[in-house]
Amino acid sequence: MLLFFTVTLHSQTVSYTEFVDPATNPIKNPERGFYIEANTRPTTIPASATPDYKTLNTLFNIELYQIPPNVSLIRRIIRLDDFRNLDTISKAYINNIKSDFTVLKNKGLKCILIFSYFGNNTIINPTIYEPTETRILLHINQLRLAFESYDDVSVVSSIEAGFIGKYGEWAYSTNFGNSSSLSSANLNSRKKIGNAIMTIFPNRMVGFRTPRYQRLMLGLLNLAPEIPNQEPTNPAFSSRIAAQNDCFLSSNNDMDTYGVGLNDAGTAPQTMPSDKAFLENQSRFTFNGGETCNFTIAYAKKSYAIPELRRFHFNYLNATYFPGVMNAVPPTTSVPTPLGFWADPNQVANEGGFLDEVRRNLGYRFVLTNSTISGSTVSINLRNFGFANVFNPRKAYLVLKNTAGNIVTKVDLTGTNGADVRTWNAANIATPNTPPNVNLSKNLAGYVCPGTYSLFLELPDFNRAPNDTSPKYSIRLANTCNSNGLNVWEATTGLNNLYRTITITTPPTIPTITGSLAACTTDTDITKKRTTNSTTLLPGQTAVWTIGGGGVGTFVPGTNTTSTAIIDWATLPAILTLTVTSPGGCTVTNSRRIENVCNCDCVNGVSYGNPVNIIANTSTVVSITPMASSGSEFCDTIITYNIYWGDGSSCNNCLSHQYTASGTYMITVVATSDFVCTHTNTFTVTASGSSGSNGKYSNNTTLYNDIKISPNPTKGILTIGIEDFKGKVNIEVVDINGRVIYESKEVLFENEKTIDLSSYQSGIYIIKVNGENINFSEKLIRN
Repeated sequence: MLLFFTVTLHSQTVSYTEFVDPATNPIKNPERGFYIEANTRPTTIPASATPDYKTLNTLFNIELYQIPPNVSLIRRIIRLDDFRNLDTISKAYINNIKSDFTVLKNKGLKCILIFSYFGNNTIINPTIYEPTETRILLHINQLRLAFESYDDVSVVSSIEAGFIGKYGEWAYSTNFGNSSSLSSANLNSRKKIGNAIMTIFPNRMVGFRTPRYQRLMLGLLNLAPEIPNQEPTNPAFSSRIAAQNDCFLSSNNDMDTYGVGLNDAGTAPQTMPSDKAFLENQSRFTFNGGETCNFTIAYAKKSYAIPELRRFHFNYLNATYFPGVMNAVPPTTSVPTPLGFWADPNQVANEGGFLDEVRRNLGYRFVLTNSTISGSTVSINLRNFGFANVFNPRKAYLVLKNTAGNIVTKVDLTGTNGADVRTWNAANIATPNTPPNVNLSKNLAGYVCPGTYSLFLELPDFNRAPNDTSPKYSIRLANTCNSNGLNVWEATTGLNNLYRTITITTPPTIPTITGSLAACTTDTDITKKRTTNSTTLLPGQTAVWTIGGGGVGTFVPGTNTTSTAIIDWATLPAILTLTVTSPGGCTVTNSRRIENVCNCDCVNGVSYGNPVNIIANTSTVVSITPMASSGSEFCDTIITYNIYWGDGSSCNNCLSHQYTASGTYMITVVATSDFVCTHTNTFTVTASGSSGSNGKYSNNTTLYNDIKISPNPTKGILTIGIEDFKGKVNIEVVDINGRVIYESKEVLFENEKTIDLSSYQSGIYIIKVNGENINFSEKLIRN
């Protein structure tokens, strides 16, 4: 038995091995890796002009551009040369951008989007790189409005802060100063344009050329006091300000990427170490990307380049530039030889030839370590060995398939220890081989019907439409499974196969219904006829609400969801039933009774009048008193009633009866309200003695006729008066259920006595006074 138990427990954990993908079979994942540039060509370029390498395709005709199959990302430069002297971008041109997005999506590509007014092949007034600030802001606002209601921008991975300078790279500018010497006015204008760029796609990050511009956008860079900052940084922008280094590894400061301008206090030159320290921290939460722009072995060699890529959390690099570093076959088939320093295996002695290591680790690289199943709980452990993190929102789902291979449900793992995929942190520079463990754990009890299910992990695009099952933008894990050696990735489904099965034996739990239990069925206030009831559904569950139990109601159009029922009631009481169907087809139900909110509803019953003790051979009168609602109106009106007197007699719609013999009798009253609600109440009466007076009798004692309770009804303070009486009495107040709520024994009584019932709730009570020659009781109404 011990051996069997040990084997069973051990079999619950499965380990995985990292798949070290070669250049011939690389892992292609979205929003990371080597990108290809694709530049829309302005129509004003003469046919005789020789395009540079950045303009290999004509206007928006991306189909003509050869994108290698292992590339998932392009840098899409939208050229606005034709509108440099116009305040308005044509609608046709904006529609071309939208059509371009459709082509990208069909190809399974995403883009780094940048807008530019200038390129190397511009021959129309090449000394003017961009329009004025006013015109640029007009163009940006027009783009913002054009995409404000556009619901398919998932192909935009990020935006680069373009519009300014040659290539839109914020470097060489005719209207905003050169980066080596910027005035306060230049900085203010750049900040104003930067703020505007961040509004085009408010859910995407924006890459700025240097830490100096990042700090400017974050409000850390002081401006001269004579030029106040007119555009304070939107706090929501801080998590969206990223980096775009277009001269990576060209020199020790990457061609003035670092250590340019004044420090944040404006008192001294900014230093390269402080800029690098800033970028190291900022890029942990945003992203970093760019291109190399020169070649010096001292900065391109592996011992320098890999730590820099990891320290600054690089997500992507230009696949073809700088050629001396990047030339390789693949990623393209058109680049010239010789091979670049990173791609040439003959350069290993010089610390070159490590392009595949860069390719594998740019951005994120998720590697499973193991998965464990304990009962109905699944636990998955993985690590991110890449240089950087996922920077756009992305969820993780545990996918369950039945024995037929069909997906039964997807359970959102967001909110577990793994939370949003963006928090699956990459290794830092100090511990490149030991990134933190990410644990995803979920108890599946209650999520599905009992059965056996295969398990998969899915990391789809956050913006994927509910009916879109395309695997194009899903993340592939870099793994094979130790138990069979197969890759966990399923290219046709976008799922990562955990090669695990789990058997669920616990049926789904009965759902809890919360919300309104009551509604007041008045004709004057429709809002009092409405109730809202809701439940919490697990992923894949559906719910159906039904009305029964004799009540009549209508579901409010346009507001009901499967998890919420809003009802306008016509008659009450009613039974509201909830039926929940779980993935796999099993159902569970729950119901609740919806009552009238007034005190006279079917729960609380109807209050009936005295006497409780009567004298035989006299008339016994019973009054039926519906209790008022919280407002001034009565919520129910009794329209029919039957009274069963307990001695075999009964009557319809009558209020009195005469007992002919002494004894104890149970009176039962069944009343029906105008909203077809039946109320039943019972109470006991005692008939004894011979003729007396109106419910006050003597049991061989002297009868006092002049006992008065006033006021009645009372708000709490009342007086008991007995004319010409002095002696000791016992006073009791009992509720309609017979419970004593007030008691005072052997009270010295002389003519009258005041008692205080203010602390007791409104309702109907019986007050009893007993003493020498006194045995008295009367109905008391506490308002």
